[in-house]
Amino acid sequence: MLPKALNTVGMVGVAILFQFGPPQPHLETGISIVLEDANPMPGGRTVADHNQDILKLRRGGTMSGGRSALRSWVSAFCVVQRVLA
Repeated sequence: MLPKALNTVGMVGVAILFQFGPPQPHLETGISIVLEDANPMPGGRTVADHNQDILKLRRGGTMSGGRSALRSWVSAFCVVQRVLA
């Protein structure tokens, strides 16, 4: 029982570090070109349209973050518990 408990605690620690750990550094070389909001993108959309879509994704929880990420971590933890039991 002790090895299973220690393994579970270790997996929870890794999950917490993965979710709330510091961001990784940007190591790419070169110059990044910054586009203004009015710049057109392929497909007829503008940069502002793209930025709004990204903000909606971040707020909606479809990307990792927010309550849905917490729910996914809890469900993964429950699956691990069932496997180890």
